[in-house]
This record gives sequence, structure tokens and C-alpha cells, in this order.
Amino acid sequence: MSGAPPLGSPPAPVKVTSPVAFLVCLLVSAGAVGALGTLGVTLYAKSVERSVRRGWLLVPVVVAARDLGPGTRLSVDLLTQRAIPDTLVTSADVRPEAITDLLGRRLAVPVAGGEPLRVSFVAEPTGSDAARDADVLDACADEVSRRWRGGEVHPALPGARERTRRAP
Repeated sequence: MSGAPPLGSPPAPVKVTSPVAFLVCLLVSAGAVGALGTLGVTLYAKSVERSVRRGWLLVPVVVAARDLGPGTRLSVDLLTQRAIPDTLVTSADVRPEAITDLLGRRLAVPVAGGEPLRVSFVAEPTGSDAARDADVLDACADEVSRRWRGGEVHPALPGARERTRRAP
């Protein structure tokens, strides 16, 4: 072992004579430093999130499963639940135990997907009479729209009797 340094002496420095080898060493070192930095930032962010969430009481509320337009009849497949901090929940927010009161009712306003559903977003009361009345009103609205597009004016509108075209 004539070429080996004596025990206890510092190791000989590595000499990189090729520019390509130097560039490869530099890139590997930079990648390792970047990966460690990313890992450190991620772990720090998770610890901050845990400390911020500590003390929150999460409460389930009913939310729209996707974007819903006004007039949409609510059904189980259109609604889901999400837990939000109790400090953000109001008495107007719909809780999961009250969802059966809303099924079959129509929305009065658009609701974005993930947005908590509020009682004031729902247009009509519960019950089979309300559903039947809503269907009758929809049919009436369709008839009014059909006649209006045809040039007629519905007689229930103010001054409509004078403007209505009469068929021969």
C-alpha cells in the first residue's frame, strides 16, 4: 500500500479536470440542495398549518357538489357536505341533518360548487303541494313564453286585452 495516505492524515482533494465532470458535479449538488430546500419548506408549511388548525372546531355543512343555477331542483346527487370552522358557520347555513327538508325544492339563486347552502337560497316551501304548484307555474310560464314569442300578449298582463291579436 505504497499509494495510500498514512492513517490519520486528511483525504486528498478530488481534482476534477474535465469541464463536463465539473458541470455534472455542480448540477447534482444543486439538485440535492434544491430537493432538501423543498422538503424543508414543505415540512415547515405543514407544521404551520397544523398549529393554525389547532383549536378549530370543524362543523359539517351542506354544500353544492357542483355549480347550480337558479331553478335547479335539489337532489342528493347535487349536494354534499364539507367541514368548515364553527366560527364561519351561521344559523342560515344548512346542516346535514336538515337536508331532507330541502330535497325537491328549487334554488332561487345560483350556488357555486363547494359553496355552503343557505336557507335563503331556496325558493319554495317543502311538501307535495309546493312541488305540484311549482310544476303548474312552470307550465304556465312555458305557455306565456310560447304565446309571447308568437306575438300574443298574455291577458293577465296590464292592458293586454287591447293588444292581443285575435286569431280569425
